[in-house]
Amino acid sequence: MKGKMIKSFIAGLALVLGISAASPICASAAWKQDSNGWWNTEGNSYSIGWKQIDGAWYYFTSNGYMQTGWVNDNGSWYYLNNSGAMKTGWINDNGTWYYTNESGVMHTGFLTLDNKTYYLNESGSMVTGDITLSGIKYSFDGNGEKIGLTTVETTESTNATTENEIVKAETTSGGGGGGSVSGSNDSTFASYSDLYGKWTVKSYIKNSGMDTSLSSDQIDLIVGEKFTVTKDKIYHTLYSVSNPTIDENILDNSEFKNKFGIDISNLGIKGDKVNCITISAEGKTGYVIVASNKSVYAIGKGAAFKLAKA
Repeated sequence: MKGKMIKSFIAGLALVLGISAASPICASAAWKQDSNGWWNTEGNSYSIGWKQIDGAWYYFTSNGYMQTGWVNDNGSWYYLNNSGAMKTGWINDNGTWYYTNESGVMHTGFLTLDNKTYYLNESGSMVTGDITLSGIKYSFDGNGEKIGLTTVETTESTNATTENEIVKAETTSGGGGGGSVSGSNDSTFASYSDLYGKWTVKSYIKNSGMDTSLSSDQIDLIVGEKFTVTKDKIYHTLYSVSNPTIDENILDNSEFKNKFGIDISNLGIKGDKVNCITISAEGKTGYVIVASNKSVYAIGKGAAFKLAKA
């Protein structure tokens, strides 16, 4: 029974955080190569998916071959160098700068590092020169550092975002203690800090239209699991993840569909916008979706679940 409970919780945590359904595997480096590329042996088999080898993370396709360059896993982009190792921090790819967080996830939107602010567009590229966002003109120097902003006149005053709101959004990255939080939010939606407390995985959204890699038995184990969210930890009595990286973005239906392949309404949400909270930990990524009515959902492994306060 205890073993089943541990498996059940880790499966539940895998859903919420997007981490693997078992503890990370530190594989010994048993590399082999053929005309198609490199792979890592595991006994009579080979590595598939993310594997940590000699302290570095690698990604292997379903047929076992090591990947290099940009890899999209569960909606998030990661960069693997020519040796296959996952890179974090600033990345120069063919003259274009990108930034990936400590879990390897490519960052988009405003980014504040060492009291300097940068902007990474929706494709992750660092912006230089001038850019206008929600009626505000921002200027960035040749190194991507923000050097000023001016208000741009707009006739759509009812929909314009104020300068203070933009500045608040760009300065929410980092901070003392706890996990790193970045991105933008809207007062209409609950933010990650509003999720602090005890939660349970209430139900599986069977008809979401998403293709999941989870079996029906794994889904049954996930439903009913309980966990606690604090400023610097997500934990269960038998397992915990400390200092996850948090990124919040308001998505409209088009952006949501582009990211997850389904409409917002497929989750049973009324409205055309949600707060998408990206949670990264241990080299993996999952998503918590918050609707305007404060209902909360989790997406991971291609499956959608509804959460409820415990």
